[in-house]
Amino acid sequence: MMQYSALPYFGYIKKEDAKELIKRRSIVSWIFAGALALIFGILEFMVTPRLTAMYQDFGMELPAYANPTMRAVVFVVVIFAILALRPESESVLDEKLRRYKTGEMIMISKLVDYRYEMGLFFLLLAAMGFIIFSIILPVYNLTAAI
Repeated sequence: MMQYSALPYFGYIKKEDAKELIKRRSIVSWIFAGALALIFGILEFMVTPRLTAMYQDFGMELPAYANPTMRAVVFVVVIFAILALRPESESVLDEKLRRYKTGEMIMISKLVDYRYEMGLFFLLLAAMGFIIFSIILPVYNLTAAI
């Protein structure tokens, strides 16, 4: 069983468990992509039609940045970018693991390059920023104009 942060070995992992860590890290991008697709889907099929109807009721034109086509393009780009991000390959990990003995506890930061997590974080931050910009800002503008 893998331990990421057992108290006596905080931040350490056994050599034998390192490959499982890499496999779990690669699953994260699929989870993030699925969650983001769910959020965009809910917004696209439940919120956007109502937002468009509200703008039409008040005789205003929906802003270009709130256009459903623009949101779909951004969604596709972000999902492809998330799925394109990959943690280090097993061959890179094998090269790093050769220096260690069987059963040895290895500091995770010596095995893992955290650029993968940072890339996912910034992509999700950008996607959430776009959602705020394309859904919440038009609602705010509409209610401010009333």
